[in-house]
Amino acid sequence: MNDRYLLRFAGVLLAALAALTLILTWRAVLSAYSPLPFWDQWEEVVTNQYLAHLFSAHNEHRIAIPRLFFAIDSSVFGGRNLFLLAAIQLIQALHAAAMIWVARRAGVRGPALALIGALVVALLFSGAQIENFYWGFQVQFVLVYLLATITFILALLGKATLWRDAGAVACGIAAALCLSAGILVLPACAVFLVLMRAPVRRIVIYAATGILIWVAYFQGGILSSAGSEPGATLSAPLNILYYAFVFLGGPLRHLASSGPVTGLLPVLETEVRAAALTGLAGLSLALLAGLIVLVRHGPRARFVLLAICGLVVVVAVMTGAGRWELGAEQALSSRYATPVFLFWASLGALYWSLSRQLPRAIWRTTAQSVLTLTFFIVVILALTHRGGWTDLARAQGDRLERAESAVLTGVRDDEILAGIYPSPQKVMEQAAVLRAAGNSVFASGRDEWIGQTLDSIADRVDPSQCLGVIDERRTVGVGQEGEGVRATGWVFATQPQRPVNEILLVSGSGEVRGYGQRLIDRPDVMAAEPVVTDIRSGWLGHTRSAEGETIVAYAILDEAGGRLAVCEFARR
Repeated sequence: MNDRYLLRFAGVLLAALAALTLILTWRAVLSAYSPLPFWDQWEEVVTNQYLAHLFSAHNEHRIAIPRLFFAIDSSVFGGRNLFLLAAIQLIQALHAAAMIWVARRAGVRGPALALIGALVVALLFSGAQIENFYWGFQVQFVLVYLLATITFILALLGKATLWRDAGAVACGIAAALCLSAGILVLPACAVFLVLMRAPVRRIVIYAATGILIWVAYFQGGILSSAGSEPGATLSAPLNILYYAFVFLGGPLRHLASSGPVTGLLPVLETEVRAAALTGLAGLSLALLAGLIVLVRHGPRARFVLLAICGLVVVVAVMTGAGRWELGAEQALSSRYATPVFLFWASLGALYWSLSRQLPRAIWRTTAQSVLTLTFFIVVILALTHRGGWTDLARAQGDRLERAESAVLTGVRDDEILAGIYPSPQKVMEQAAVLRAAGNSVFASGRDEWIGQTLDSIADRVDPSQCLGVIDERRTVGVGQEGEGVRATGWVFATQPQRPVNEILLVSGSGEVRGYGQRLIDRPDVMAAEPVVTDIRSGWLGHTRSAEGETIVAYAILDEAGGRLAVCEFARR
C-alpha cells in the first residue's frame, strides 16, 4: 500500500514537471513566432507545376505529405505558419496518447501508468527539440515518427486482419513520404514479425512493400543529395557508430557530464564525449531489453516499444552515414532530439513493463524505485537543458522579425535577408509570389500602406504623445532592384506611457515609403529617459527612400475604424 502511495506521489510530481515543460516550451514557441517563411520554406513557395513538385526530392528526402500541410497553410490559413505550428503540437499530443496506450497494453497500469504518461509528455514536448517546434517546416520531423508508431501498432499489436495490415502499409508509405527515415518503417515491421513468428504471408507483404518503396524512393539520383560519399561512408564504420552514439545521447548528455562523473572520468568533460557515453548506455539498455523480450515474450505491446527503439537506433546510424563528415557535434542538433526522446520514452516504458515480471517483490520494488529516480533525472535534464533552447527560440524570433520589414517593403537588405535564407535574391523573388497571393506578412495588409499618402490612411496626433529618435540610416541593396534604406532608433508613447510596436516611415512629401517594428532592447534609453519604462524600445525598419531623402518617422498609437492614429517622433 505504501509503495502505491509513493508511486502515486511520484506520478503527481512528474506530472507537475511535465506541465511546466509544456508551459515553457509553448512560451518559447510564441517568442519565436513570425509569419515569414524560414530557410527551406522559401523553396516551398510554389505557384505552378504543383503535382510535379509534390513528389520531387528535397535533399535526400521526399516530403510529399508535409507539402500537403504547406499547401493547406498557404491556401486556407494565409501562409502564416499558424496551422503548421498547431499541427506540430497536435501531432506530438497524438503521439503521446498513442505511447501511453501502448504502455498500458504492455502491462503498465494504475499509478505507474500516470508516471509513464508524465515521462512521455515531458520528453515529447521538451524544449530541447525547439527547432522542430518553432519552425513550421519541421512538421515532417514529428509526423514521420507518429506514422511509424501507428504502423507498428497496427502491424505488431492485436489480432492480424486484412484491414489492419492495409492500414499499416498505408501509414508506412506515408512515413516514407515524410522523411527518409520513413523508408525504414515497413522493413522494421517485417523484421519484428519474423521475431514474433508471424505467418510468412504477412512477413512477405511488409518486406515486399518495403523493397518497392526503397526502389521507388531512390529514383532520380536522390543519393547524390546525401552529405557523405558512399565510398567514404563504407570506409568509416567507426566514425558512423560514434556519430550514432552521440545522436542517441545528445539531449541527455549531461547525465554523463555532471560533476561526479567527470570527477571520475575527466575525458567526459566535452559534451560530445558525454553524449557518446550516454548514447552507448542507451543502446546497451535497448539491446538488453530486446534480449529479454525475445526470450520471455509477454505482451505484444513490448514489441511495439522495442520496434520504436530499434527504428531510432537505425535512424541514428543512417544519419551518421550521411552526416559524419560534418563532425560529431552536428549530431547534437536540436532537431534530432525528437526521435531521441521517443527512444528514451519507449525504453522507460519497456523497462517498467519488464520490471513487473521480476520474481520477488523486493526486486520489483527496487527496480521500479531506480526507474522512478531515473525518470525524474531524465525529465529534469530535459527541462533544464543547457543547450540554451530558450535563447535559440528568442534568436529565431529576432532574426525573422528583423527581416519582416525588408520583405514587406521590398527592400533588398542582404545582411538581414541572409539570416532567413542563403540567397537574398531568392527571397526577393519568392516574396513577390507571397505578395501576389496575399500570404505570410502580406496577409495583414500592411503592405497596402506603402505608396499611399499618410493623410489618406492615418490621423496625426499631438507629437507630445510620443518620444523617440532615428539613430541611424543606412543605404542597402545599392545598385540593385530593391535599393532602399535600413533605419534604426528608439520610440516610446508618453500619453499614456506604453511601448510602440509599429512605426511608419514617410517621405518629406507625406508618402508612406516604409515600415518598422519594435525589436531591439535598449537599456541605455531606459537609463537616460525616465519616461521610458520598457527595455525593448528600439526599432528597426526599412523604407524605399532614396539616398539623401528626408525620412519622417511616425509611431502608430492606435488602429481602429479603418484608420491609424500616428504621432511624429523623428525625422532625418
